[in-house]
Amino acid sequence: MVVLQVGAGFGFTFNGFRSVNLDLDGIAEFTPSGLLRLTNDTKQKAGHAFYPDPIPFKNSSEGSAFSFSTTFVFAIISEFPRLSGHGIAFVAAPQRGLPGALPSQYLGLFNGTNDGNDTNHVFAVELDTIQSTEFQDINDNHVGIDINGLTSANATPAGYYPDGGEILEARDPNLGGEFVAKEVELVLKLGLMCSHSDPQGRPTMRQVVHYLDGDMLIEDLSSSLSISSSGLRFAHREGFDDFAMSYPTSMDKAFSISSTVSGSLLSGGR
Repeated sequence: MVVLQVGAGFGFTFNGFRSVNLDLDGIAEFTPSGLLRLTNDTKQKAGHAFYPDPIPFKNSSEGSAFSFSTTFVFAIISEFPRLSGHGIAFVAAPQRGLPGALPSQYLGLFNGTNDGNDTNHVFAVELDTIQSTEFQDINDNHVGIDINGLTSANATPAGYYPDGGEILEARDPNLGGEFVAKEVELVLKLGLMCSHSDPQGRPTMRQVVHYLDGDMLIEDLSSSLSISSSGLRFAHREGFDDFAMSYPTSMDKAFSISSTVSGSLLSGGR
């Protein structure tokens, strides 16, 4: 699922990709089950999926940029359980296409020559699961704000941060009011637990069944998972591929979700 809402009143929602209008390039493809797969096990190749029409973020060249929000569901599935792909990034760029962009640590967005150039006119939010010292990454599990390059202007460890809110605020907005709050809260908490950065912190399948049956109660997430200090890793293990929006199979791949001034861009490379 991908949801984008721009302050100018523009927005779109994709619940799967069976019949959506996106421009694909590289090795990106739609799977028979309706998923968007940007990379496969081909080494050092990239794939992109572009929203076909321009998305305005300003009324004029002198005006202020509109605010926007986006929600997307994704999975990064690695060939080796303890190694991740390079991550994903939500991006706004001036055109459909990022000429010369490289895969791996460049996330299919930049290369060694243009990384950091003001002429890129690119804004990105990276969800990075590998620490690249050349870009001064703070750790191997963080969210970063990138402006024209991959050295983040600001970054923080990834995790679930309620910030005074409720976990139910993370539910699918398409549910409207038609849901059972306790059931949705349980599923969301289980999802966070199963995505814990430390494999020892994840519940077993037997424990998951007990949670779902009500035989075990989930403790407060911040205390039982230490999410606020260690964060959640974005990588997932084998068995989650039915829900994947991409399928990177080694630490040399990357995947990014992008919204651009000229179109919404999904980019990935191995």
